[in-house]
Formats: sequence, C-alpha cells, structure tokens
Amino acid sequence: MFVDAHLHAVRKKGLPRNAAYSDYATPEEVSAKMDRTGVDRGILLPLISPEGGFQLSTTEDVLEICETYPHRFYAFCNVDPRAGSHAPDADLSFHLNYYKHQGCLGVGEITAGFNGFTRDPEFGWSFMERLNDRILFGTEICDPLVSHRHPDYLRTSFAEGRISREAFENISWRNANQLFGLGL
Repeated sequence: MFVDAHLHAVRKKGLPRNAAYSDYATPEEVSAKMDRTGVDRGILLPLISPEGGFQLSTTEDVLEICETYPHRFYAFCNVDPRAGSHAPDADLSFHLNYYKHQGCLGVGEITAGFNGFTRDPEFGWSFMERLNDRILFGTEICDPLVSHRHPDYLRTSFAEGRISREAFENISWRNANQLFGLGL
C-alpha cells in the first residue's frame, strides 16, 4: 500500500501553468497517475497563493474533490497568512478549526524530497532507514504528464535490500496512517 502525502488537483482545467500549456491535473488525472504508479490513497493540498501559480485550488475545492472520491483522497487545508487581521501575529485558529471540523487532516505543504534521496543514494538509504518513522511518502503530482519515479524508487530500494521492510512500510503508508488516523 502507498499513501501519497503531497498531491494537487483542480476541479477543472483553467489557465495553463506555463507557455508549454502544462495544466494542473484534475482528480481523474491524479487518480489515473496514482493507478499507473501503484499509489492507493492520496492527500490533496490546496493551491491558494496567487504568487505561486496561475490557477487556484481552494480548500473548499479540495474538500469537494474528497467528498466526490472519499476512498481515494484525503484533504489538507491551507490558510493564507494574510487572512483575518492581516497582522504578523494574527490568530488563525478560527480558520484552522473550521477546516479541521470540515474534515481536513492537516495544513499546507509537505515537500517530497525525492532529489535529496536520489542525489546521494547511500546517504538517502541511510537517512530513510534511520528516520523511517518520521518520513511521509509524497510525489507532489501537479501535472498529469510529468513522470514520477518515487514509488518505483522506494520499491526497488526495498527489493534490493537497501532499506528494511519496516522502513519501506512506514514510509509508503504506515506513518501517514498513524499520523492522520486513516484506519488502513
């Protein structure tokens, strides 16, 4: 089993992300990519900051997608720090508690770290083994056409004896299951 802790989706196609007409993926495209790479469940992260891209995907959009695909996706929320009083010490607990009660399991971004693991494989395997109880699997699928080697790399690392079964299972799904109470 794999739980991907870093996915993005938009309800429908909008303004392309770049001049090559790369689009953000729809839930159906993310799901198809998950099927192709052997990922069972995923956590959707909103895209709310206008500085970060061309198309937004609000927390409400993510909740709607998760309601449509309850056995496939889980929701995270994101709160723009300018919300509320627009002050550096703003209390965003009202926003966060609201989204928690709507079913969001967490907040914001969790970086994938694939390049860090593969740049120096020996270090990557050692790091995964030492900290396997603290690492979440994540691909950051945004574009339905971009290849993601993350699941195969983790499977191969286990199959070749580079990481233990415990590390493989913790990273691929057990940590997400425990942290977010997924009941898997």
